Amino acid sequence: MPYHNDVFISYSSIDKDWAAKLETDLTALGLSVWRDQSNLTAGAIWEDNLMTGVRESQHLVVLWSKNAAMTDWVRRERSNFEAVIATPVKGQAPLDRLMIFVMLDAENLAYPSLQVINEIKNATAYAAGVNSLDPGLWQAVINKVVLAIQSLDKSTPIPTAVLAATRTEIQSLPQPTLDSLVSDLGLGDTQTLFDRYGVRREDWRPFGSNSTIKAILATQQNLINTITTNPKFRWEYVKEDFWTDMEAARRYADTLRERPSLIIIDPVSLNLQLIYKRANILKKCLTNDETAVMVPMPFSLSPPFINLRTLIKDTGAPFFDEYYDPPVHEAGPVALFGMNIGDEADAKRLLLAALAPYVRKLAIPKGSPYTRQ
Repeated sequence: MPYHNDVFISYSSIDKDWAAKLETDLTALGLSVWRDQSNLTAGAIWEDNLMTGVRESQHLVVLWSKNAAMTDWVRRERSNFEAVIATPVKGQAPLDRLMIFVMLDAENLAYPSLQVINEIKNATAYAAGVNSLDPGLWQAVINKVVLAIQSLDKSTPIPTAVLAATRTEIQSLPQPTLDSLVSDLGLGDTQTLFDRYGVRREDWRPFGSNSTIKAILATQQNLINTITTNPKFRWEYVKEDFWTDMEAARRYADTLRERPSLIIIDPVSLNLQLIYKRANILKKCLTNDETAVMVPMPFSLSPPFINLRTLIKDTGAPFFDEYYDPPVHEAGPVALFGMNIGDEADAKRLLLAALAPYVRKLAIPKGSPYTRQ
């Protein structure tokens, strides 16, 4: 099943600096992380939200210390995770979920068969604090956490780039630009626009929906895998260096160009130079017929549009069946469909795309003896 988060971090509040560093480094590696200080907001029902976070996270990483051993919250988070996964035998988890203990300064003898990472405890490095930790030692811990998670996943990764702003970035747009976007796209007001974005790029919420793009893709992943059966697929999001290192971004583009890949673009975020530049770097991927480019609408569909789609699908069957349910296991029609053509610009795009192969086939090669030199 798909999960909203890859990792939930359970820890004592005394160890909050350790948890923050763990969240930062796992997020930089492309994992989605749930930590209370990043996900809980003022006025929220903390306990309900905490336990929802546990249930919707695939793995539980416990920062285990003497402080954690005496914390009711850590105990309840562990117990809730065990209850959700219906552990048949204590100390054993289902095949697709892990409880991982990062030992800081204490043993946990109750879970001897689970993944245990002892580097920090063995080096007696906890007392000096996370800011004094040897970088190589910490990297070894991070590597073990990531390897443990990756070892369970046998599905085929689909490189995925979500070109969307964070909330901080969208808030940095000039006020006239924000006013224009809100007015032209009917988004209500600037605060409504800001609320569509979050800490991570995958937190963007398209379609005027309450669901993040990552949650939407998780749902689609589950649906796709029930159809394809074998192989199964998963979205593998680009890591933070795609955004911070131009050379790394170009390497990602080469990867996306050479294999099945997914590019998702928030049209509003293209107003930011960072997003615009990354989109241009990924333009080379358009030569790959296994690349899907998705530009979700920032607003919800109007009832007439939804009704029209239903009308076409229902009354046009079976003519449009392959459009709405593309065949996967057998080759289907290769005709280009232009559904819900809204104006002449849409019509032009479809007609050019359809005629282009014929034009290229008839084009006279340069240097042909039948052309004037």
